[in-house]
Amino acid sequence: MNVDHLTQIQQAKEAVEKMKSAKARAEADYDHYKQRQEELEAKAKELGVDPEQLPEKIKELGSRIEENMNQIWSMIPEQFRS
Repeated sequence: MNVDHLTQIQQAKEAVEKMKSAKARAEADYDHYKQRQEELEAKAKELGVDPEQLPEKIKELGSRIEENMNQIWSMIPEQFRS
């Protein structure tokens, strides 16, 4: 085996080690985010909201905020608006 092949083998081993490290980080991240998701779902249920309905509830709340802001702005005379 010549030196070039040994170098390639060493580089391949290093690449495999990098892949193993990346996989371990990805698995740790997955576990962390999965746990966080479960915590958020539990909190939503605690607040009386089905986690599946969260996007709809968020949209609804956004609409309500916009309506309230429009009402507030309608009560402020134009001369005081910036």
